[in-house]
Amino acid sequence: MPLLGAIVLLIQFCFAYHALKSGRPYWWIFVIMAFPVMGCVIYYFVEVFPRTRESAKAERAINKAVSNLSRAIDPEKELRQRVSEAELNPSIDNKISLARECVVSNMPGEAVKLYRSCLAGSFARDPNMRFGLLEAELAAGEYTAAKATAEVLLRENAGFKDGDVRLLLARALERSGDVNAAEGAYAEAVKTFRGEEARYRYGAMLKSLGQIDRANVLFREIIKNAERTPRFYQDAQSDWIKAAKRDLAG
Repeated sequence: MPLLGAIVLLIQFCFAYHALKSGRPYWWIFVIMAFPVMGCVIYYFVEVFPRTRESAKAERAINKAVSNLSRAIDPEKELRQRVSEAELNPSIDNKISLARECVVSNMPGEAVKLYRSCLAGSFARDPNMRFGLLEAELAAGEYTAAKATAEVLLRENAGFKDGDVRLLLARALERSGDVNAAEGAYAEAVKTFRGEEARYRYGAMLKSLGQIDRANVLFREIIKNAERTPRFYQDAQSDWIKAAKRDLAG
């Protein structure tokens, strides 16, 4: 018990020192010292935790959970709002917002129509518009159109989201059955795509074709990257890292 008391007292002094050095109000020292355990807990969650990376992650998780809950309760609420806004004011911005919501609401065909209607006049060569159309075409299963849109982006808007465009092109080629062209496109995408998705999808395609050894090389690269990169990168790429470990083990 004396040892436990000494440990608690040491923790109290550490929290009190932190409060003093970081310029917190002096009354925090009273709270910390007067309430040995609870005072430290309250101080941490009120003054320290909100400024940590874990807090930011928790806030993002909460926001995502709230958004998912809202969609579960009324899945078409956001879509109805975007439709209403586009009807009241059919501006390019409102049409694009509606197109994005159509993709989220599993209506990619409608999104394709909206994007194509916007690609006119001064927006005929707009790279953001073309990229949105590319995503919608892929989601809608219009793989030939997606391939054409990606190639136009790479040719006329060179450098714009290069890795993302090449990845979407590779996925369109793979889904259309042109695996030879898809392999070349995936190899190019891996060079410029920021993240592990391109590498994983390339490996998954090779595995589906029975090229297990080549696929495992890519999966091991993903895992190695995770081991030598900062925690924030690992968090951002966690889905692809887990998938690579699962497929490598399988």
